[in-house]
Amino acid sequence: MKKFIITALLILTTISSYAHQTEASTIILAEKEKGVWILQINASLTAFQQEVRQTYASTPYKTPEEFREMVLNHITQNLNLSFNENQNYILTDGKVQLGHETKVLFTLTRVPSNLETIDLTNTLFKNIHNSKSALLILKEDFKKTKFVLNKDNNYSLSLSVTEDEFIDINIQKASMGPVSFLSILALVIAVALLSKKVYKRA
Repeated sequence: MKKFIITALLILTTISSYAHQTEASTIILAEKEKGVWILQINASLTAFQQEVRQTYASTPYKTPEEFREMVLNHITQNLNLSFNENQNYILTDGKVQLGHETKVLFTLTRVPSNLETIDLTNTLFKNIHNSKSALLILKEDFKKTKFVLNKDNNYSLSLSVTEDEFIDINIQKASMGPVSFLSILALVIAVALLSKKVYKRA
């Protein structure tokens, strides 16, 4: 567990500078304990300000507290997450830590322990040119893999869960497609040749 925490901290330190870019943000899903996860969103303060000003143009914020509240509302409206194709989890304890790199933290409870799929759509910064978001999922004994959400994938990801890894379903399908076709073709040819030999013997 200690090794896992140290590795997680190193990853968070590495991606900290990434979140200082206006067009770049990071989303971190980290398992705290069985059924409880932490959701952390890192982005530049400028990025949050730009989105909040555009979304709440008719009711601009006047205090940091109002800004924090608008950030939390913006996230709940533009970040959709589901586990095993349902949204039965509970999102609580929203906190906004303002700074050049602004951090937003939530606690997720009632997350299924037997994860099979994770689906995420993040349109938090869709109004920012060339916006992209790195997704990191931290789970003990799982491989550390970074995923990217951007305009090319409509800011959405569908992940399947194996014994020790999270896999992008769309990439998996794309890589398996040609192989499956060739396998079927080879099987058809083999059956045809075998049938031909059997027919000749008869």
